[in-house]
Amino acid sequence: MAAVAVLVLSASGGEDAEQEEFDRLFDEQYEKGLDDKIEVKCFRKGDFNACLQMHQNGTGRNPAFIRKMFEIARQGANRQQFETLLSLRQTRLDPGTWDSSRQELQTIYRRDGAQSGQAHDFLKAYRLGPNPGDLERFTVGGSIDDLHQAFGEESIRSSEWFLRYREVALQRFLQKGGVRGYYYAYTATQNRAHLQRAIGLTSSGGEGIESDVFGAYLGVFVTSLSDVPGYAALVEKCRDCDRRSLFEHVANIPGFAKTASLQSFPASIENRYHFMKTGYSVQERVDGRQFHLGISSKKASMDLVADAQCVDDGQESESTSVGFFDFLGLSLGTGGRQVPKEKILHYQRFRCTLSSGDASVIDSISAHGASSSPLRFVRSSWTARSSIGEEIVWGAPDPVSSSPDRSPSKAGADHSRPSSPSSSTNVQMVGIKNVRKADKVGEIQYYRVDCHNGKHRVVGQRADGRWFDGAIGIGEMGDRYRHMSLDEIGKLFCE
Repeated sequence: MAAVAVLVLSASGGEDAEQEEFDRLFDEQYEKGLDDKIEVKCFRKGDFNACLQMHQNGTGRNPAFIRKMFEIARQGANRQQFETLLSLRQTRLDPGTWDSSRQELQTIYRRDGAQSGQAHDFLKAYRLGPNPGDLERFTVGGSIDDLHQAFGEESIRSSEWFLRYREVALQRFLQKGGVRGYYYAYTATQNRAHLQRAIGLTSSGGEGIESDVFGAYLGVFVTSLSDVPGYAALVEKCRDCDRRSLFEHVANIPGFAKTASLQSFPASIENRYHFMKTGYSVQERVDGRQFHLGISSKKASMDLVADAQCVDDGQESESTSVGFFDFLGLSLGTGGRQVPKEKILHYQRFRCTLSSGDASVIDSISAHGASSSPLRFVRSSWTARSSIGEEIVWGAPDPVSSSPDRSPSKAGADHSRPSSPSSSTNVQMVGIKNVRKADKVGEIQYYRVDCHNGKHRVVGQRADGRWFDGAIGIGEMGDRYRHMSLDEIGKLFCE
């Protein structure tokens, strides 16, 4: 019995040990799982990036997260973390954290500037809170490129210390000399003499800022197109400069034309000192009896116009709907008894071509430019037209099919006609559907005949009884039709 008891106790003790090991491993894994949670990383472990991640995904909008990020950044005096914190909108909504973060980062910038000798850090410190000390350290120790850029900022130009430290910067610019130094001196003081000195030195090289220098020169000294040749002479002297970009500035001169005649363009200032120097593309279009050649560079566009040589090519008419406001005004004019149904427009056609002289100028211009497709109209004709009149076709506002038919009388009588009785039946859909009186043009009274088959015809009758097929008095129908009624004429076209 004793032996059995020992075995039982041993087994029981082994189970307890296994349970304890299991519990230890469970607690370890549980703690490890907590450690991986982003909330634990942020608040327990002070992980700035975890707090930032929660803020960015929307779970950390509470101000407590911003304050926790501030606490983490301050403990490590971490420059990048404070810069990130100040970039967040939520930080601005917490004035206390916002002001404290700016002060902490300003201190860090000064520390880094003193340790590294990078005067630009003092400019960053100044931007966080303008003060003469940081501005002085930057002005004395910063690069002239940084000085040039900084003294164009409103926060510095409007400060009470600007004039004092501008003189320090100016002396550094003049001491530097060259194109860069004198140009920077000009931008700081607006003294034209410095700009003239800078432009004169470009003959030895533009120092990489020639576009800025020539752009400023053009804005100050080139006030009209007549000054451009002098500007161009300076550009041609600029050594190792990108002259194409410098001639692009010419497009900014007041008076640079947007349109010109085709013949005047080759000798123009715009062409000689901009388009020919920078390159351009060409595109053609016709507008009535005029030809347009579009010239486009990277910075400007011009429309060159030439009048075509045109000859008469007959007349034509077309029907169009009456616009809402025209319909309303015309209907009111008749007291509502009649309404305009459509408008007939009459045109004179022309066949147009360019003169040989204009074609030669276009050939010369297009030879220096780029075109996405061949120019079609240079030596081929096109059709143009001009309006010579219009007429309104009138009708009843609500045609009633049951109203009595009134056959139109002979020449010189009133030929108004309501809808034909045939329009009220589905048995026979042929013949005349409706006749509407239109305008009277000269001696000719016009009518519109609508047929049940969907066709329509405009006819006119002169006071002597003669009928005309079509508008504007063309297509006389001859003596055999002279004394026919409007019904009879209509049936000729509808049946």
